[in-house]
Amino acid sequence: MQLLQHVPCIAVIGALLFLGWGLLRHSLDITLASLTAVVLTGVIAIPIFASGPRTGASTAAVVALEATAGVALAALFVWRTTRRYPLFPAVAVLLIGVAASILVVRAAM
Repeated sequence: MQLLQHVPCIAVIGALLFLGWGLLRHSLDITLASLTAVVLTGVIAIPIFASGPRTGASTAAVVALEATAGVALAALFVWRTTRRYPLFPAVAVLLIGVAASILVVRAAM
């Protein structure tokens, strides 16, 4: 069970690295795939958080991770409705996600 709690930590860092790569290359496909990965990371974090012990650090980490997933979902919605490259929402996801990943790593330790 202890190892399962590290899955969101690794997944969010991987998704954010993937997002950064997509933003640097200005690739729509990579950006959309990484935003989807951030949303899925937020979804899998909920049952993992619910099954483990709750501390102040883990609660803050999950709230930050869910906020990141919410902004990523909004960025996907913006792209879906406008068909424009979601640069500003993706950058917002990246910045919020970096703060969330710091909280997630602190909670996992």
